[in-house]
Amino acid sequence: MVVRHVHSVVHRGDAEATTLIVALHGCTWWSRSRRSQLQYVVAAIRQVRPDADVMTPLLPIEFWSLQDANRVVSELLRVVDRQWNQRAKDGRPYSRVVLVGFSFGSVLTRALYCRAAGTRRDGTVNERIARPWAQRVERIVLIAGLNRGWTTDSPVSRLKALSNNLGTAFAHLLPVKPTLFAIRRGAPFLTQTRLQWLALREQARLPALTIQLLGTRDDIVSPMDNIDLATGDDFLYLEVPQSGHFDVIQMGEDDIGLQRRSRFVDALTGSRASLTPIAVTGSDLLHLLPVGADPSSELISRAQPGRVVDDVVFVVHGIRDKGYWTRKVARLVSVTGQSKGLTVVAVAPSYGYFALLPFLLPWMRRDKVEWLLDMYVAVRSLYPDARVSFIGHSNGTYILAGAIESCRPVRFHNVVFAGSVVRSSFQWRRYLRRKQVGRVLNYVATADWVVAIFPRFLQNLKLQDVGGAGHDGFSDGSSPITDVEYVPGRHGAAIEERHWQDIAAFVLGGDPPDKQDTARHWLVVLAGHLAFVVWLFLGAVALLPLYALLVGLGFPELTGWTWLAHWQKHAATSPPAWVTAGALVAWLRVLTVALTRL
Repeated sequence: MVVRHVHSVVHRGDAEATTLIVALHGCTWWSRSRRSQLQYVVAAIRQVRPDADVMTPLLPIEFWSLQDANRVVSELLRVVDRQWNQRAKDGRPYSRVVLVGFSFGSVLTRALYCRAAGTRRDGTVNERIARPWAQRVERIVLIAGLNRGWTTDSPVSRLKALSNNLGTAFAHLLPVKPTLFAIRRGAPFLTQTRLQWLALREQARLPALTIQLLGTRDDIVSPMDNIDLATGDDFLYLEVPQSGHFDVIQMGEDDIGLQRRSRFVDALTGSRASLTPIAVTGSDLLHLLPVGADPSSELISRAQPGRVVDDVVFVVHGIRDKGYWTRKVARLVSVTGQSKGLTVVAVAPSYGYFALLPFLLPWMRRDKVEWLLDMYVAVRSLYPDARVSFIGHSNGTYILAGAIESCRPVRFHNVVFAGSVVRSSFQWRRYLRRKQVGRVLNYVATADWVVAIFPRFLQNLKLQDVGGAGHDGFSDGSSPITDVEYVPGRHGAAIEERHWQDIAAFVLGGDPPDKQDTARHWLVVLAGHLAFVVWLFLGAVALLPLYALLVGLGFPELTGWTWLAHWQKHAATSPPAWVTAGALVAWLRVLTVALTRL
């Protein structure tokens, strides 16, 4: 991958300019479009703020870009630092800074401010590394900002949603993911930025005013993408009439353009007192979000402001599971907390039914990791002082491991795994050292054939980042990692009711349960060692009928097997071709249901 750099472009104000306004553009299709995308925005700024120099850095963030978002932010920091320091060196220092961001640029704007204010990659704040100019930022204006990130279903138009899905599917095949993936909902870069923002808010180090401009007819991103109730509840949200995602910045001389310019100028120059009456209220924002469509928004809407909470516990289900048991475990955790004198909020969100085939696809598993990261931000915004713990089964364990592996600011106090599909060699020591995890309890079942045959086989081949910790336990000997060996039963053994009390006690600070005086079933151990035979058998069961039906329809025989030749002759002379074709369609349907529903 070729590293492309950020280039500074500065539009000078009058000779006595005392304000620096940094305006960041969004994604474009062509590099040359970067210079012109914010032309109306720059013109409006220069008209109402002649006392300002306007910096419009050229960012390598086209739709096809493969640049690392964190590196782009680091270069942005250097560009702004250089401009700030040069003016100070010339004896004409800036006294104020305003940050403006459009679309993708709005996320980079928040990330730029967070880094400038002293936040680190792990979400902590260090005032000693803060830039002097960060203290002079008086407001941030976000235009059509993707504050919560986009999803494949973000566009309102079905045609655009289809295009989005096809483009995303192709991008998943690339060895280096597009820069645009950095602002998917729950993506590590976006999650890191939102958690850094929360850290600054806790220390009262955010700008006095942050304003988000929302187009009333945005057909590219949904309200759930740009309304960030978790980390943006203190924003002022202003609607821009008759505006979509891209034309919200088209501030020409026609009536609509003049309305857009007027609203942007309000955001750029208005005081909080003058803007509050025309801003969208909190209750109105909730009306823009579909009820029940998003667990984190629903969690925020049901929260009790000011409530002091000791512990928040996630209970997350796995594959081929609708997660009904998670609510029962969550209730028991809350009751156990009350008996200990703790205030506990146990949440049991669901990412929906997840079949075996999607689980075997890395990008589908990645979607669920990002789902948890988005939920984690919501919980952190509601209960910043609470300890956050986790109970997960099957794919739920992978989601937790992926979250702490990809996003440094994420921290979990106690973790319980059941039927784990995480690699046995997972480097817990690293995350213990970073204080991302406190303790881990891993239940290992006696007959977990699901883990033994599927994830463990992929672990041995080193093909994917799943593994057999639910069958073999963890190889990391760190003392806070406890394997309970062996729980009698199959893949769901550890989430049976007889273990709920032990799980609840551990996740709230209790001791791990004693190890079981049992051994793994020899047949499951053997199946784990001969998993390739099971894979071959399943492949034969799935593919041989398809091949036989295709041969019967006249497809060339490639194997030379006599029985296939007889079958081809019989199928061509005895039953009508439509019977064989119907059988082919039926078997394809059976395979589809088996792979996507079971």
